[in-house]
Amino acid sequence: IDRNNLLQYITPMDLKAFGLIPEIIGRLPILTYLEPLDRDALLRILTEPKNSIIKQYEKLFSMDGVTLTLDKDVYEYIVDKAIEFKLGARGLRSIVEAIMIDAMFSLPSEDK
Repeated sequence: IDRNNLLQYITPMDLKAFGLIPEIIGRLPILTYLEPLDRDALLRILTEPKNSIIKQYEKLFSMDGVTLTLDKDVYEYIVDKAIEFKLGARGLRSIVEAIMIDAMFSLPSEDK
C-alpha cells in the first residue's frame, strides 16, 4: 500500500463512510484517482496547445496593437504559483489573469 497516495484505493464504501448518500454514490460508476500534474506538464499546458492561455493573451493584446512577449521566468513563476497553491491546470488562468489585468486595461489606451 502506497501511504502517500491513499486516494487511489478509495471504494464506494469509503464514500458512504465519508457521508455521501447512496443515491449519489450510485451515480458514480467508476472511481479513479489522478496524479497531480508536475511542473513540466503545467508548463506545457500553459504554452503549447493551439489555444493555450498565453496564446489567448497574445491575441487579445495584438487586437489592440500591442505585442505581448513574456520571458521564460514568467512562465516558471506562473507554474510555481499554481503548484504552491495546489491549483492545477485550471488555476493557471487565474494566475495569468492576476498578472495581466493591469496591463490589459492600461496598455491599449497609452499613446504609441
